[in-house]
Amino acid sequence: MPIQPSHACTSLAWSAKENGIFLKESDAKDKSKITIGSLFLNREGQNEWHHTGIVIQVENDFFLSIEGNANHEGGSLGYEVCKKYRGYKNRDFVII
Repeated sequence: MPIQPSHACTSLAWSAKENGIFLKESDAKDKSKITIGSLFLNREGQNEWHHTGIVIQVENDFFLSIEGNANHEGGSLGYEVCKKYRGYKNRDFVII
């Protein structure tokens, strides 16, 4: 397994960094580095991440994801699985 499984997004980020598969926002400008099936992580501050999802499509200005614990209203305590369009600001990636 490329990263240590965890329910904590910050732990996923640190595991990805330790295994050399973490892609920070500034390096994600080259969209070819983001592969389908990779995880995105919402970054909060320098060393905290609080939400994740699976990348299913990559475009220049956005990516499409599948996310659990989500809703279309954008609340933090979602109740369903959603397909969402996301921008790249404050997002890092775990390359799978």
